Amino acid sequence: MIQGNSLARLTVVLLAAALTGLGARPAVGDRDDDIRRRRREEYLKRQRDREVRERCSRYIELATRALGRGNLGEAYRALKEADRLSVEAKMTTQLADRMKDLEAAAQKMYVEADSHRIARRYTEAMKGYRELGDALPSHDTGKKAIQRLSELSKDPLIKAEIEASRLLESIAKAIDNSWRVMAKPRGQPDPERPPDKAIVEAMPEARSAWVLGQLRSIVKQYGNCDSGRKAAELLKSITGEDQPASAPATQPTSLPSLPTPKHPPADEAAAAELFQKARKFHEAKQYKAAAGAYAELLIKYPGSRLVPEARKHLEEVSSKL
Repeated sequence: MIQGNSLARLTVVLLAAALTGLGARPAVGDRDDDIRRRRREEYLKRQRDREVRERCSRYIELATRALGRGNLGEAYRALKEADRLSVEAKMTTQLADRMKDLEAAAQKMYVEADSHRIARRYTEAMKGYRELGDALPSHDTGKKAIQRLSELSKDPLIKAEIEASRLLESIAKAIDNSWRVMAKPRGQPDPERPPDKAIVEAMPEARSAWVLGQLRSIVKQYGNCDSGRKAAELLKSITGEDQPASAPATQPTSLPSLPTPKHPPADEAAAAELFQKARKFHEAKQYKAAAGAYAELLIKYPGSRLVPEARKHLEEVSSKL
């Protein structure tokens, strides 16, 4: 009887142990599931991080190519997309480098447009401001260009200069086209171009009458503009007519300069360095680079003692562009 009870207790103990062991197995399975789940989450995170870096890298590459082509609008849009991903992609340094390149390109474009404005080439200036404003409407430099374009667009004298310049350009093209037609039958590869007077006199009567009529109209309507005075000089060289430029009495005798924005006191050392840079370009006959440097000095250091001389040189090199 004692042995039977012992056997019964042993049986109960073994059965309990077996049941305990069976109950422990799901706990091990749960741990394995957790491990597999964590590993999958880590894998998905690595995969997403890689995809984000690749996308950010592609946008930065697109911006780099667009900057190389001079397409600032496309570059800016690509960098805006990259900006959304740069922190997560850990590529803030690369993005910052491209943003600096964009700012430098935008500033260069603005300075070029401003150099045209200072030289009173308003058509080119407004074209440059418009292109920059359209490309970067929400960028600081783009906003400056839009503001400058608005100022130019509201000035009636500048509107007159732009219209006169457009008409004078159409006359110059007509004279050049006539010369090409006349020069072609001669069979000379590069015939020497005669004076405008000789070309106009050789034109058909109706064509020459149109040229002279357009020139007289420009002188009459826009005589106080730079292009009006150029038209008067061209008309005099062709016909000998010495008509003074006449314009409505309400207009001043010359186009006013746009107000100079307020700046901090000029840094004379920096202004002198920029002036010397411009002079080197000027002496090397790199007139476009020289004009940009002179214009940059006028914009950045309007209070410098070198401004009058820089303005004089800017007008000189601008006439050679």
